[in-house]
Amino acid sequence: MKGRGTKLAKLVEQTSFLPYLIPGIAFGALYLSLFTHRIGPIPALYGTFLLVALVCIAKNLPFTGRAGITSMLQIGSELEEASEIAGAKWSRRFMKIILPLSINGAISGFILVFITVMRELSLILLLVTPETRTLTTMTFRYQEQGYSQFSSAISVLIIAIVVAAELATRRLTKNKAI
Repeated sequence: MKGRGTKLAKLVEQTSFLPYLIPGIAFGALYLSLFTHRIGPIPALYGTFLLVALVCIAKNLPFTGRAGITSMLQIGSELEEASEIAGAKWSRRFMKIILPLSINGAISGFILVFITVMRELSLILLLVTPETRTLTTMTFRYQEQGYSQFSSAISVLIIAIVVAAELATRRLTKNKAI
């Protein structure tokens, strides 16, 4: 891949980890202050599932990006250079060489983010209203009200969802080690 060692590439890579350095509560408060009211064409998103999804993606994007970058860097430049000499355009080289060889790394990054988001509590608690129900907030509320059996049942459900996602990923990648 061209541009692997450029200063701009290194700067972008380092900058992508800034959301990870911010604690979940501070990150949630930042987004809460941004999306509690309408900003131009963007409606107020406080309490919506869309805001929770956007914030969780933004908070954990460095992991997925790093996994994808690492798997792409492992691909030898000879393959790409040979296809370039053969006259293949960049889009064809990407679709036929880089993407198939790096897809497992990207999928493993997705699974890491999925597992992290499924157990995230501090970030999500700030972004939801009492009417917005997610599994993690329901677990917290049941435990807070003394219904530890319900809380434990939801925790088992979360574990089952994570395991099912992992098994589906293994099946999707044709049982290759991720």
